[in-house]
Amino acid sequence: MGDVPFEIQPDERVFVLGANGTGKSALLHKLVREGGPKIRWVDAQRAIGFETGAISMTAASRQQAEKRFRSLERNYRARYFEDLGYKSQRVSAALFDLVDAEVQRAQRITAAFDERVDASDLRAEEAAIARLNRMLSSARLPISIEVDGIRAVNARRGDGPPFDVAALSDGQRAALLLAATVLTAEPGTVVLIDEPERHLHRAISAPLLRDLFAERPDCAFVVSTHEIDLAADHPEARVLLTRDYRPAVESEDAHAIVGGNVEAWDFDWLESGTDLPDDLRRDVLGARRRVLFVEGTQTSHDRALYAVLFPDVSVVPKGTAADVIAATRAFRDNVLHWLDARGLIDRDERDEATVAALQADNVHVLALNAVEALHLHPHVVAAIAARQCAFMGGDPTTRTQEAVAAAIAELAAERDRLCARAIEVAVQNEVKSRLPTWKNLLEGDPPAITVAPAGRLDAERATFQAAVENRDLLALLVRYKVRESGAAAAAAKTLKFRNASDYCAAVRKLLADDVSMRREMRNLAPTLAIAWPESSA
Repeated sequence: MGDVPFEIQPDERVFVLGANGTGKSALLHKLVREGGPKIRWVDAQRAIGFETGAISMTAASRQQAEKRFRSLERNYRARYFEDLGYKSQRVSAALFDLVDAEVQRAQRITAAFDERVDASDLRAEEAAIARLNRMLSSARLPISIEVDGIRAVNARRGDGPPFDVAALSDGQRAALLLAATVLTAEPGTVVLIDEPERHLHRAISAPLLRDLFAERPDCAFVVSTHEIDLAADHPEARVLLTRDYRPAVESEDAHAIVGGNVEAWDFDWLESGTDLPDDLRRDVLGARRRVLFVEGTQTSHDRALYAVLFPDVSVVPKGTAADVIAATRAFRDNVLHWLDARGLIDRDERDEATVAALQADNVHVLALNAVEALHLHPHVVAAIAARQCAFMGGDPTTRTQEAVAAAIAELAAERDRLCARAIEVAVQNEVKSRLPTWKNLLEGDPPAITVAPAGRLDAERATFQAAVENRDLLALLVRYKVRESGAAAAAAKTLKFRNASDYCAAVRKLLADDVSMRREMRNLAPTLAIAWPESSA
């Protein structure tokens, strides 16, 4: 992309961070000027007002507007000069694109019907407005968007009457413009988002960006922001730290990159997974933030699930429970005052004394054996069954009973192995707790280390079997490693999902939508729920 400091790959995410006056917006505008035709720029200008959501554009005027956009955006003054007519027309164009996407989908469905061809793929294709509303709901915006034929785009708050989208709040209009721009972009588009925090609170911008990134893996994104947490939420992204900018001069400094004929940037790259410098955290963030260390990896269900349960927290997977404990203790010992860092680990047969000791180190313990078990909590299964039956028909109670029975049957098929694994973990915990310290050795009184008695497996089998016979799925979730069975897949199949991943995604959507259910599941980490109560419904 010319002589800018980086080239952007089609599926890449880049965050541009830096203090005020270090050239972040100027860098994005350079990309606008030199980036080619597949650029979409959501600038940081404050006003996003427009007169009406009525669709007054035609296909021809939409094309003419795009040419005008390109001309205005490439003008150097566009970085700081606010053209209200441009912004209003840009919103009108986004609304036109939304309606056009709906019309094109309807035309494809009609053509398939007329030609009597298999339209299963089209039925599975989510409409643009439905995708938009899913994004807004995930971002906790209490509005939905609907199309009145090809005439207008309206908004609705809850079950209230529809109203013109022009009457939305400034932040809601900003979220609508951003989401509509991304969802209707052509494949291969580079979307430039300048300072989303100007209009959107982090509680909205973080989930909205996360979902938009996931929704458009075929597009690249460059986000300029002061909110360092936005970048921290996406460790797979590259981060460019702007330090300063100045008129272009000849320099041997490898960090001085000439920007057009007028600017150069001093910058540092932080590649994916790199910790951000403490001084920049203070300069850019300037306040406390919460970090939750959890088990697993960036792609595991742990992180995605905890991100929904604790939406106002940066969830950082650290691998094993030992890694979580070490990371949490490190932050406690270093007294990084701008961070409130805690850990959350699986129960894994830990006794109450161990749980209490961990809590003293700000490491909290889940009430279930492992976080994956939360997907199969009986109350979650019942709520998902109700949603499925509302959409597909059927009796929710019967469907819940069938799903629970299917999950228990899968666990029962693995009884001996699951019981042996439970004993294995318990014995490992016991042995670790009895390992001698240097003081024990000096005193000549090291603790005795024993292994599991011979009858322990039989007793565990009896406990397991009692839970199966009592249809007590929750008892099984508390004690045994559900993820090592096909229980989730069996429940998903019974509830008419394609696979366990789709079922888990539906659970996350349920928790995002249902405040009471989310709070109930947060309480499965009781001490953490008390330390970090949910700030709002």
